[in-house]
Amino acid sequence: GWAMGQYLLGEFGTMKKNYPLAEKAYAKALELHDSLVDPLEPGIVYASLDGLGTAVGVQGKLDPGIATLPRALVAAEGLGEHEIEAVSRSNYNLACFSARAKKFADAFAALKKAIATDAKWKEAARSDEDLAEARKRPEFQELLK
Repeated sequence: GWAMGQYLLGEFGTMKKNYPLAEKAYAKALELHDSLVDPLEPGIVYASLDGLGTAVGVQGKLDPGIATLPRALVAAEGLGEHEIEAVSRSNYNLACFSARAKKFADAFAALKKAIATDAKWKEAARSDEDLAEARKRPEFQELLK
């Protein structure tokens, strides 16, 4: 019944690549937070949303992942020095899941934002299997030059 405990369980699930466990734990942490039973601090809310979006997307539940990551981006606003890393990571994952769902315009927009906030994503995108089909498109080729 503790939101922070559920968040930590989600983190452990992610570290162990047990994404069903991570999904369940992050969702419970957010449920407890949203119900005001056990509110979380803003950074943990962001991390829970990003973790949930990533956990469901990795399991192939692309639409729920695509729906959750924009909420993580909103939660990242105001995180101070951690905001840039948070925004770039969430946008990159959103690009990957959107590309896998063949939503290429959304994938391109998210990848462009990820690269604008942290150039390391350009190199990652050049070989990421999630973006393989997207890289065949001219706009992605131009972005990744």
